[in-house]
Parts: sequence; structure tokens; C-alpha cells
Amino acid sequence: MKENRFISTLAILGVAALAAARLYAAVTIASTNVPLLIPDLGNVNSTLNWNVGSAGGPVATDVNLLVNITHTWNADIGVSLTAPAGAATLIWNNCGGSGDNFNVTIDDAAAGGMPCTSSATKAGTFQSSTAATNGGVQTVNATRMATFNVNPFGTWTLNAADDSSVCTGTLNSWSLTINGPAPLPVELTKIEAN
Repeated sequence: MKENRFISTLAILGVAALAAARLYAAVTIASTNVPLLIPDLGNVNSTLNWNVGSAGGPVATDVNLLVNITHTWNADIGVSLTAPAGAATLIWNNCGGSGDNFNVTIDDAAAGGMPCTSSATKAGTFQSSTAATNGGVQTVNATRMATFNVNPFGTWTLNAADDSSVCTGTLNSWSLTINGPAPLPVELTKIEAN
């Protein structure tokens, strides 16, 4: 009898270990309080409520940010992201010269940073990038999104700021795609070995 319980316990632990090692499919949640005008020489905050899991749940293993902004001078725009229990982290700033509009995904696994000196429309997948000033030296941070590998449950805030009084824009949409460890199946959380 003891041997059977021991084998059952090992089987349960084995299944639990496999479940914990596997990643669940990426979950994407979009902000629902957009579009929002980005005021000249001002900023706007938009929130997103991540309701997958719980406050005591697992830490995210990969976080990607998708942002769509219409603006007539990209170098004016800076974007920061704040996790539910974190501080604001700059994602990009002064990237884009005289180009119009952003439709970008920020992903640590991207091939490189968003070109800050190019005046083309920004579209694609990039690592976090900033320029010291408009047209200044670009800094690419290949691990910036890893700072958000935290418990994602709660309210996230995206801030879009405009540092000029000439051109206007709109934060059209934004979303987060988060991967994390798979939760244990409900059946495994209630098994008792007698």
C-alpha cells in the first residue's frame, strides 16, 4: 500500500513538473480606453487590465508590447510602460525623425532596435530604442522588455508623451502579449494521497 502511494505521488509530481516546464500559448490583451489624443507638449495615460491568472500567480517569461500611434513627427514621441507593481520604464523616445506614425511591436527577441534617425514610418518588430536628442545617438536596449517579467496580474499603464508644440497625434491602440508558465491542471491541485 505504501509503495502504491509512493508511486502515485511520484507520478503526480512528474506530471506537475511537466506542466510547470511547458509554456502556455501567448495571451494578448488590448487596452479598451483608446483612442486618446496626445496633447502638444503633454502626455496621455492609457490603461490595460491584465486579468489572466491571479495576483499571487506565476511570473511572466516573455512580454511584448504592440503600439499604434498616428503622429505627424515621430521624433516628438516618447512611450513608457508601467507594470502593475512597477515603475515607469522608457520603451522608446525621439525615434523617427520627421516620419509619420508608429505601428510597432517591441520585443527583446527582435533583430534590432527601431531606427531613430530614419524618417520613414515606423512599422515592424523592434527592440527598445531611444535617441539622446532628435537625430542623436541611438541606444538599443535588447533586454528592456525583460524588466516586465513579473506577475502580470493587474493594471498596466502606457504613457505616450509629445515633447513639441507643433505636431499632434493619437494613441490609437496598444496591447500586451505575455507568455508564462502553465498553471497546474485543476485535477492536480485537488489530489490527495492516502
